[in-house]
Amino acid sequence: MTNQFDELPDHILAKVISYLPQQVKINLLYTNYKFYTLVQPLLYKKLVFAKTSLLNSNETVQNSEFTMVGYALNPLIKPTTNKLIFTTRQEVLAQSFTFNPELLQFVEEVLIYGVGDDDSEAIIPELLQIIKSGCGNLKKFEALNTTSSIRLTLDEYKKLPKLERFDIFDLNHLNYLHPATKTLAIHTLENTKLEAGSDKEKLLEKLYNISNITFNNESATIGFLDLLLNDLKPSRSFQLRSLKVFHYHGFNDYNVISRTLVEKFLDIIDFSKLKEIELFLGCDNMACDCLHDFFTNSLISKPLNLNRLAVIQHTEHRDHNYSEKFDFCLTEFLKIMPHKDQLKYLSIRHTPPQDFNMGNGFEGNYIKRREITALSISASLILT
Repeated sequence: MTNQFDELPDHILAKVISYLPQQVKINLLYTNYKFYTLVQPLLYKKLVFAKTSLLNSNETVQNSEFTMVGYALNPLIKPTTNKLIFTTRQEVLAQSFTFNPELLQFVEEVLIYGVGDDDSEAIIPELLQIIKSGCGNLKKFEALNTTSSIRLTLDEYKKLPKLERFDIFDLNHLNYLHPATKTLAIHTLENTKLEAGSDKEKLLEKLYNISNITFNNESATIGFLDLLLNDLKPSRSFQLRSLKVFHYHGFNDYNVISRTLVEKFLDIIDFSKLKEIELFLGCDNMACDCLHDFFTNSLISKPLNLNRLAVIQHTEHRDHNYSEKFDFCLTEFLKIMPHKDQLKYLSIRHTPPQDFNMGNGFEGNYIKRREITALSISASLILT
């Protein structure tokens, strides 16, 4: 029986250390060489680059999940000084990677979180290039607002065989998917055609290997699903674990193509395997019943067995009646959703106008809202 913490087996120490907050890990690293070798890989494993610090407290487990490379936007310090601290931290990290390239092997996940629509401000170009070109064990590379200067190019992706997620801006890039890539994030497409000579059967097999698909807007939905359904023509179902889709009925029914493609795509998914789904839904025609039809025909009729469900309302109207309609359809769906006792997470978000100037009252249909709340509480109780 051991009396000293450092006498425990290394694999046990590594598990314990992984739960320590970032600063505690750093303090432990300086105590002796054994802890230095155990802490170092954990410090570099998950890196988050942000313009604001997320390390608000050492009491939350989130601070043990990643290493933050950012700054706190201290109001008592001039903006130029804040920026200098931020830049210096990243320059030191870049120097560490340059002088000791063995550190790059520890980096497995990178998240870049900028301000507004520009993520390039969250990381200096020199450090970004070192990470892209040198981290051979990189599994995840995500930018919250993907810009042309941040996102991975095709050549950079080819050099990262362990990457589990790939952001698609060109459908030709699908031809080069690694076997390790399980997640596709489809963005606004710069090219929607496959290059001549593409092996469609081989490409389809690669897509069958995907477990998670995220569509970030309607144009991305149309471009990808048109290729998949009308060109590649899959003959068997997709074994997805998570999915994010758009289904919005706008003015003059201009997006009927995207809705039709989404409904056809849902028909070739094995819902018994699907555990997480995010729905971006809305209908801006008060006399239309498409939301009810979507829930009934595309979801209720499937063998749903979800653990996590997120629903986000989309509407261009500044009228509460449309939120009432959305609430009613969603509540009816939740009442009869198969295996709802398996649901561990439920998120429902509305989209009121930014100035909150909404017509026809804001209190809404109290009974329906209360039922939604009750379902949320039930899901929480099941989880606990």
